[in-house]
Amino acid sequence: MPVSIEPQDDPFRQSDSLVYALAYEEKGWNPTPINPGTKAARLKDWETHRLSRSEIEREFQPDDNVGLVLGELSGNLVLVDLDSATAVESGDRFLSDTGVVGGRAKKPKSHRFYVCETLPKNKQFQSPKLGNKVHVEILADKKQAAVAPSRLKDGERKAWYSFDEPATIPGDDLTEQVTRLAVHCELVAIWPDHGRHNAALALAGGLLRAGWSESEVIAEIESLCRDTVDNRREIPDLVQDTAAKLENEAPGVTGWPTLAKLTGEKASIDAILDWLGLSGVDLDDDRPAVRVYEGDLDKLSDQCWAALAISNDPPTVFRRSNRPVRIERIDDSDTVIIQDLNDVRLRYHLSAAIRFYQWRQDRVTKQTVQAPAKVSLDVVRNMLAYEETPLPVLNRVVTVPVFSPSGTLQTEPGYHPDARVYYEPPRGLTIPPVSERPTPAEVATAKRWLLDELLGEFPFVGEADKAHAVALALQPFVRDLISGYTPFHLFEAAKQGTGKGLLVRVLTAISTGGDGVSPTPMSGSEEEVRKMLFAKLLEGPTFILLDNLSGTVSSDALAVALTSSTYSDRKLSVSETPHVQVRCGWVGTANNASLSSDLARRTIRSRMVADVENPHLREFAKSDLFGWSIEHRAELVWSVLTLTQAWLAAGRSEGRQMLGSYESWAKVIGGILDVAGIPGFLSNLSEFYDDANTQGASWKDFVGAWWEQYGPEPQSATTLLRVAEATNFPFTGWRDDDKKRELGVELKGQKDNVYAGCAIRLGKDRRTKANNYRLEPKNGQVWEGPPTLLPDEAVSDDPAGTRNPWDRDS
Repeated sequence: MPVSIEPQDDPFRQSDSLVYALAYEEKGWNPTPINPGTKAARLKDWETHRLSRSEIEREFQPDDNVGLVLGELSGNLVLVDLDSATAVESGDRFLSDTGVVGGRAKKPKSHRFYVCETLPKNKQFQSPKLGNKVHVEILADKKQAAVAPSRLKDGERKAWYSFDEPATIPGDDLTEQVTRLAVHCELVAIWPDHGRHNAALALAGGLLRAGWSESEVIAEIESLCRDTVDNRREIPDLVQDTAAKLENEAPGVTGWPTLAKLTGEKASIDAILDWLGLSGVDLDDDRPAVRVYEGDLDKLSDQCWAALAISNDPPTVFRRSNRPVRIERIDDSDTVIIQDLNDVRLRYHLSAAIRFYQWRQDRVTKQTVQAPAKVSLDVVRNMLAYEETPLPVLNRVVTVPVFSPSGTLQTEPGYHPDARVYYEPPRGLTIPPVSERPTPAEVATAKRWLLDELLGEFPFVGEADKAHAVALALQPFVRDLISGYTPFHLFEAAKQGTGKGLLVRVLTAISTGGDGVSPTPMSGSEEEVRKMLFAKLLEGPTFILLDNLSGTVSSDALAVALTSSTYSDRKLSVSETPHVQVRCGWVGTANNASLSSDLARRTIRSRMVADVENPHLREFAKSDLFGWSIEHRAELVWSVLTLTQAWLAAGRSEGRQMLGSYESWAKVIGGILDVAGIPGFLSNLSEFYDDANTQGASWKDFVGAWWEQYGPEPQSATTLLRVAEATNFPFTGWRDDDKKRELGVELKGQKDNVYAGCAIRLGKDRRTKANNYRLEPKNGQVWEGPPTLLPDEAVSDDPAGTRNPWDRDS
């Protein structure tokens, strides 16, 4: 509380009301008698009638209180009444000096008088925090105030602390000064004891937007934090940084909504905004604000991106292939996909995440107020053209816990930045706790769930085929531990109805839930296959299933995708060619498949043979295996996680078998299976290549016959054509000229490849400069000359056998 000040400047220091009243009249003011002990004027027409000197002498009694009629009747005299202790204490800081100051002992200098050429409006500034008590009040036209020597109810008298000439000040300036004093008083009442840094940031943003200068804001925050020395030292930098951001219209500057949230005093902030003429600010809306205006499109786009980045916590919008995306759940299922944001979808997210506003003048009050606004599609489309956006990168979405690149099991739903994975758990799935160091008994239980309960009734050909099935189940959970590519998992059967489709469903449903992976047919031209793969990859799937493959499967697009970290193609209906991360598992099903050599070397196989005429009529112990797998999904997920955790706890030993181009995958998956004691991983590759790679088998037969007939001697394509035809080489053309050209192209494409123990070498005939081809033995074999003529190759006009039956030009 301020120390009482003796009224040294009171020129009379007596109680005779008439003496004071006459002195006021001499100053040009209009006194009016007030009933003793009250503040009520006695004369009925006091508001409109100016008393003459004789009327003053007649109307005033010695014990009357004395009032001054404010406004026009007293030469535009205005009173600023400081009611709260904070207002009295801080009045000198906010209000202009004046020569007429009154008060009383308990509130000295609480009445300040000014002259205003244009009278301000009468206004009370009531404190919501203090039960609507008045901080400060402006009294002007048709108001009166009790002054010295009036005696109050408690017996205390009014007195003058300065009785010279009142300062002259424009009414608007006085109103602004009083408003700022009221704002300060309410801020003092609500200022928090903790979290003052964030409160200061919000207040700086709010006051600077309200037109306060940097120095005024610094002084205000310093006064509020005056008992916190450390905070005061950083206040100038805090305010200057905030001012710089506002000048550049950078988002992220907090303000009144944040201050209301931090203090919990929404009513007080509402009152402050009303006093400052900032009506229209929604204090329940603490989203970052962006002002919509006509002008620099890039600048407004920058502000929108920055504001979206601030509000995107926790993240709901992401960046994938430099495009904004969101996560979508398909209807009410467990299926979750990554959806590109077009201009309409992005504007929806902007409107939800950012408070867009513009300034306009209220037609009634003429005040400049904030009004809601919306961002134009032009701005949104410009944002979509950015090469990089300030959004977290998203590689894939999972519905089960997975392991991060560091080996940490991510069990918390939401975005995980280290793996760039979003975990969206399905409803109703509760996974048992996974031990950090699983015991042998826990590993045995996990193997029983996977090998016996889930896979026990499938007629796998061998250990490798079953191990590869487990490998597919493992892959989504450990994908972020694998640094490279993952191979194509081919589930093959000797006959329809063996169960390969069911096997794929139960294996993929462990990680995806629902019905497992949805099948995608692989048909049409190579261009159609490429576009199909790209469209699927854009969705960020856990798996891509190419179902019911038939014939000889060959696709350059699939071969490229299987050994690519990113995949690109032109999007339909647009000219852009984005790149998308390849993080999915590749799966195919077929009956007795034949694959091109490029696909065969990128594939591992799980083959089943039922050894019955109608495998689809077999009876199983679990009549509804897929339903059982969904019912026990939590145990199956736990089993996969337990086997992986056991491998991590054992030191991440690398798998012993390798697969070219898939070394990281083989080390991780093979290591987990080795630690778990599941045998057979990659042990059937040679058998599979012999069975599936018909293209390789054709070349092996062709090169074997070539070596047998011609050994290492260079030969022309024409000569080798008869050898190719004799070994049933799979030509696509049917005319001799077409076959010759095709064989020449194929030979060039097989340069330096090894078949039947010989490497194919390409050279030039010295005389004709035409291409020729020769074989270079790699296994130490020695050519012993051409074989004896075959009976069906003998010709009647060559009885001596001098003509070469393999050579058309002989």
